Amino acid sequence: MGKQIFIFGLGYIGDAFAAMMAKAGYEIAGTVRTPQKLSHRAAEGWKIYPYQHTEQPVPQGEYDAICAAVGRADIVLSTIALKGGRDPVMADFQDMLLAYTGWAGYLSVTPVYASQSDGWLDEHTPPAPLTDRGRARLAAEQAWLRLPQAEIFRLGGIYGPHRNPFAALKEGTAQIIEKPGQLFNRMHQHDMCRVLASACTSPRAGRIINLVDGVPAAQGDMIRYAAALLGITPPKPVAFEDAKLSEMGKSFYQTSRSIRSVIIRPELGLELAYPDYRCGLDACIKAETDGHK
Repeated sequence: MGKQIFIFGLGYIGDAFAAMMAKAGYEIAGTVRTPQKLSHRAAEGWKIYPYQHTEQPVPQGEYDAICAAVGRADIVLSTIALKGGRDPVMADFQDMLLAYTGWAGYLSVTPVYASQSDGWLDEHTPPAPLTDRGRARLAAEQAWLRLPQAEIFRLGGIYGPHRNPFAALKEGTAQIIEKPGQLFNRMHQHDMCRVLASACTSPRAGRIINLVDGVPAAQGDMIRYAAALLGITPPKPVAFEDAKLSEMGKSFYQTSRSIRSVIIRPELGLELAYPDYRCGLDACIKAETDGHK
């Protein structure tokens, strides 16, 4: 039997990472809320397990099946977000995970860092979250770092194929929200998966890696560039105070920081395929255009 990977959360990053590792010969297993959505992956031989990650106890049969699959895995990754201020995976499977001795990765987020108006933050910067969400993420990181071979990945904004501004611009729903001095950190889906693949095959227990491209930019800059690629006029800017945002949406604007990684290139030896959002969006629009030919 070949090497096996178990992924809690076969979503946008989890599915793409699993597909990359499947091509490298790994056997794939993981969870999804609705297994029918990944029937095409099951047909490829992936083992798909239902997991709702709510506050209700996991049904015993589902719990036992997931524990058994994790026990067979050489690599475990959790991509599942907080639920009600807690990490549902650690809450539901703590005893089993703390006994796991293989490589484990947890996808966290950059709000564990403080807001900073100038200078750079990197993996050596002590976390100092200013929001409840950031503090809860830091607590989840600390729980995962109790595993003997765990590593933490702090994600910036994720973009890539079918997760970019193009559809909203075409539909007329895109917004440019202006808040002076506000910067966002991002990384293309493909590069995130490449870093995860490199880290789990060249492990270092307790390592922190920032999944960002090192070119932070205002939200409006990305929207304007995407509009130019489509050949359409970008939407008129809206002041942050006047924007219609959910509470979650507003939380992204509470802090601003410039983040880079001092691990990806020096330690993992990786050069990003998409070192900034411009070349990343260039690739996205080419792929989406070619896909509709």
